[in-house]
Amino acid sequence: MHRKVIMGYKGILDRIGEEKFKELLTPKHVAISLSGEPTLYPHLGELINLFHKRGLSTFVVSNGILTEVIQEIDPTQLYISLDAYDLDSYKRICGGKKEHWQNILNILDILESKRRVCIRTTLIRDYNTNIEKFLPLYEKTDTHFIELKSYMNVEYSRRRLNLGDMLKHEEILKLSKRAEELTHYRLMDDFYDSRVTILANENREIDRFLKQN
Repeated sequence: MHRKVIMGYKGILDRIGEEKFKELLTPKHVAISLSGEPTLYPHLGELINLFHKRGLSTFVVSNGILTEVIQEIDPTQLYISLDAYDLDSYKRICGGKKEHWQNILNILDILESKRRVCIRTTLIRDYNTNIEKFLPLYEKTDTHFIELKSYMNVEYSRRRLNLGDMLKHEEILKLSKRAEELTHYRLMDDFYDSRVTILANENREIDRFLKQN
């Protein structure tokens, strides 16, 4: 199926280059996150193991609600979205329930045991930009990476938020440097176009780049 989709790019080979096209035909990494919450899929663990047997790295992005599933799966890298710092902010930003927030807190307790974890926080102006409120949660998890990213005004989110709710890249950098000052996480990299930064845990050495599982 993957090859059938990619073959459509052969018509623009002069633009992408033959070497890049060959890379597209033989992927090394699989992101399991683009069709809703992946932990709802009943065979997620089996799928991850199947990819690993084929030499592929796996990335799972989850909202952290289904504690039991997160405990059981073993992706190459696990991303947990943490966009709130307490129950009130969770209800306001995510529209979640009290039990869901408790599940997220439970997940934070076990993340240290996972082999490679990134906490991802999407920041929205006037909603959750007080970064210091997140810091106790970050330090509690002791995960390998923290990703701070601005909300982007695209798709259905435009129905309730606007362009002004996006942070500038300079603002994301400022918040990241504040987190760096107060924690054992150090700013590792940033990307202007995506308004995103990545901080690494200075107490847990791990390769920055993944080549394969």
